[in-house]
Amino acid sequence: MAKNNNKGFSIAELIVAIAIMTLLLTPILRSLTATLATNRRTKEQQYAVENAEYVLQYVQTSSLAELGDTTSTDQDIYCVSSVIKDGSSGNAKHSCLVYVLADDGTVGASAEQTIDYSTYEYQLNDVKLGSKKTEYTRKVVLDDIANRIKNLEYVSLTDADGDGKNDVFRYEVAYNNDAAAEGFKLTTEGSMVQYDADGYVSAIVCRKTSGNKSIDPNNLNMGNMHNFDYKQMALINGYATDYDKQAGKDFYAETMEILKNSDKQTDKDRWLNALSGTVPLDSKLYTLNMRKLTEIKISENTTDDYYEVSVSVVYENTIEGKFIQKKYDNIFAQRFEYKNDATKVPPEVYIEYQPFSTQSNKSDDSLDYAENEYVIIDNSVKDVKIYFVKPNWDQAKMFVNGIDKASDIPNDNSTATDVYYCINEPDSITRTNFTKTNINIASANKITADNKFTIYTNLNLTDSVVGNKTDGTAVTCDKPQFTLNSQAVYSTPIFKVGTNNRTSFEVPVEFLQKIEDEDTKGNRLYTATITLVPKNEDFNTIIFTGAKGGN
Repeated sequence: MAKNNNKGFSIAELIVAIAIMTLLLTPILRSLTATLATNRRTKEQQYAVENAEYVLQYVQTSSLAELGDTTSTDQDIYCVSSVIKDGSSGNAKHSCLVYVLADDGTVGASAEQTIDYSTYEYQLNDVKLGSKKTEYTRKVVLDDIANRIKNLEYVSLTDADGDGKNDVFRYEVAYNNDAAAEGFKLTTEGSMVQYDADGYVSAIVCRKTSGNKSIDPNNLNMGNMHNFDYKQMALINGYATDYDKQAGKDFYAETMEILKNSDKQTDKDRWLNALSGTVPLDSKLYTLNMRKLTEIKISENTTDDYYEVSVSVVYENTIEGKFIQKKYDNIFAQRFEYKNDATKVPPEVYIEYQPFSTQSNKSDDSLDYAENEYVIIDNSVKDVKIYFVKPNWDQAKMFVNGIDKASDIPNDNSTATDVYYCINEPDSITRTNFTKTNINIASANKITADNKFTIYTNLNLTDSVVGNKTDGTAVTCDKPQFTLNSQAVYSTPIFKVGTNNRTSFEVPVEFLQKIEDEDTKGNRLYTATITLVPKNEDFNTIIFTGAKGGN
């Protein structure tokens, strides 16, 4: 019978085997441990990134008043303290160098422009995030660099396009670049910037574009203008002009009906010829005597906590001796809800304003404007701001006779239509004499401290305002663009409402201001930078950027 050999491993052999296994497994275990630690830190870091996104959403839906409110500490996000550097009250703005991105993707060796910009810094409450409850401090910085850049202009000494005028360039932030240039950091919103030692933007890369063109309102050269956030501003953009066309069609139909039912055979013949297309109606027959009244109403519903802005237009005409009125109610209407009385901010009203324009068959397609425009403000909200803005290119062409921009306007013997709405083309009429549309502005209510409003405009006010100051001092001018009317203007038979005439009150002359003097700090286009700094040194600082307002 065979004998089994049951001899096992000796202690020495076991020690050697364990040592070998340890040597083999140690790198694997270290790698696994490091991977787990990295994954854990990455997951914890992701909590911080998600919180930064959450803070950005909060910033985008809050006004500056709400962001700086230190009294509401019962929320998960609230302000502890704030620092504003906007140049007011003796505080200094920040400076930023503007570099230009070439077509080949390289950045210029030296800065082409320098801008001063404002910041609004809010220190938020600390937050604990993740399974480890890592504590972070949170800070929000808003800057208006993008707005400042939109207002930059560079006039070249050359005429590369051969149009006989020096080339004009504008700037825009160079978003969505694949990689940042040397010395610049690519932000999460796609811009290339440099930061100073305190974390503020000290340099930015932009593109430079040439040529005058019709651009969106955010790019209008109006100083520190707004972001056109529809949640905070009533954007009345083009509505009135659309109804000009509709009113013209309606008055055409009325004219045809009048001619059809006339006792005169000549009128019936005109109707038949127009109906058949043999001899079209002269457009002056139904547009020459047209008048337009634009009514802007701003009110507050204190029961349901919202403001409301609405616009109606009334057109009147006298055709073949017959008075006709067309009214279009609420061509624009929007509500603006607010959270509470402490943080509510009245909406601002932006009107891309163009006067009523009559039909024209001129060879250059330019338009004549009506001799008088009528606007009435029906406001019951305190300290409302209203913007009457003429776009860079209006219906009748803003610039003629080789004028590129307002700063190029020659002396008063010029023939430029520059910043005015003109009734006739001034081909042979000097600038001092040509006729401008007279914009009559009045208030539907007696103005008090509780319904005061200010109108800002980029139309020229230097020699244009006609009215009285609050102290009764008269302000007159030979060439008015605006007239701030007394009740007498609107109590005449024009603009009847039902069986009653339109009543109104005079607007004090200081209520009409240049748009560059507007100093609102809210509702603008800002870049928001969210910074989360961990109190645990094992984790990284998170910097997240995005836009507040229009993107």
